[in-house]
Amino acid sequence: MRHDRVALAFTCGGVALLIAFAGWLLLVESNDDDYPAETPDDPEWWPAFERDLETWTRQARVPSGHR
Repeated sequence: MRHDRVALAFTCGGVALLIAFAGWLLLVESNDDDYPAETPDDPEWWPAFERDLETWTRQARVPSGHR
């Protein structure tokens, strides 16, 4: 009977620690969202690349291995 109480106490303590740790992780992660994300400016070549990619994706392509 005493073994059951000790095991229950350890189990409850372990579950409480896991819940506390998970809550702490969630709180720490949510605080990181308060800062604006630093996104680098697009490189000079990016708009031309996007235009070329758009043109390329619209072209019909035929596999060259089949004759």
